[in-house]
Amino acid sequence: MSKQDLMIGSSLFLLALTARIPYASRVIYDADSVRFALAMEHYDVAQMRPHAPGYILYVGLAKVIDLFVQNARVSLVSLSIVSSALTLLILYFLAVKLYGRTHGVMSTLLLLSSPLYWFNGEMPYTYALEGLLCTIFAATCYDIIMGGKKRLFVSAIVLGLATGVRQHIIIMLLPLWLYTLSKSSLKESVICLLVFGLTCLTWLLPMIALTGG
Repeated sequence: MSKQDLMIGSSLFLLALTARIPYASRVIYDADSVRFALAMEHYDVAQMRPHAPGYILYVGLAKVIDLFVQNARVSLVSLSIVSSALTLLILYFLAVKLYGRTHGVMSTLLLLSSPLYWFNGEMPYTYALEGLLCTIFAATCYDIIMGGKKRLFVSAIVLGLATGVRQHIIIMLLPLWLYTLSKSSLKESVICLLVFGLTCLTWLLPMIALTGG
């Protein structure tokens, strides 16, 4: 990316932060958010801390933030705000590669001003972090399709992490990944599947252990 694109992308990132912070949720919004907050104290899906299917990487990342913040609501909301802003940055870079700078700015501004995405970007929900990982995944797949074979394993890791944030997201992302892998050799595809499986094990095994086996 050119220096001009880096400056535009950074400006859009800062604009998103500026737009989200004043309206950040001042309460634990609903039952799901309460369960996320409780899971930060003691993780156990069997006790609905949080609800199934577990969202362990989302809770884990919020817990890391909470080590410094010491406030579950602020930690969860901060994660959404930063994820929302970073999504816009990645989307801008992806749109520039696909269609050019003008479309990149227009696409980013449309998402920036979307009421639904704005709402989710300042609430204690998983959606903003999901959006970030999905956008990174899409950008990685595009690079692979355009000949960037070195990103094959990166796509497997990103998909594994996204699945750890929200387990059923794999249903939506798998078709794109299978199409991407179709551009690779059988050996590369098998290795990617193994990398994806190992990435999933890094969060699946702790989730099982924390839930009592």
